[in-house]
Amino acid sequence: MKKVYVLMIALTVALSVSAQECVDLGLSVNWASCNLGAERPTDKGTLYYMGSGIEFIPGVINNDIKIVDHNKDFSGDPNLDPSTQYWGAMWRTPTSVEWEELINRCTWKYYNYVDDRGIEGKGYEVTGPNGNRILLPANYFARQNGTGLYQTSTPKYKSKKIDILLFSPKRVLVQPWKYNYMTVHVYGVGYRPVTDK
Repeated sequence: MKKVYVLMIALTVALSVSAQECVDLGLSVNWASCNLGAERPTDKGTLYYMGSGIEFIPGVINNDIKIVDHNKDFSGDPNLDPSTQYWGAMWRTPTSVEWEELINRCTWKYYNYVDDRGIEGKGYEVTGPNGNRILLPANYFARQNGTGLYQTSTPKYKSKKIDILLFSPKRVLVQPWKYNYMTVHVYGVGYRPVTDK
């Protein structure tokens, strides 16, 4: 029994380390190989209430969610940024400028796959200028299968919106979303952390 316990600890440590690997795509920041809450690059990871580190549960209204400060970008803020809170000080949520760089300087190829566990998935393979790649799994829970919603840390000050990376099989864009009680509780978003070079 002792050997099994030690093996489980070793596997847990190996999985947590591999989930936090950074990939140099030849851009201004390094991108995590997995989403926050994922064990593998093909896993969608944990969805969170928009702009928060609280796990998203479809159909559940969580009144503890606070509306973000529209005057402040929260990237790397240890009190506000889930990427920093869960993975440590070197990790942060990308800004909308960093997501735009990923869109504009990389090649995006939509994929369908079945992983080694037999789990089907969809998403984008993103190849950087240097040839290195990451996978961005579709993570939207509703009928729009194949859609991804990823958090940026960038608010739109006067319009009370926050930028979100949105993708479908036909398009990829950073789009401002009205950040209000309804959107916070209806849409779960994924986090793909970055780290500075």
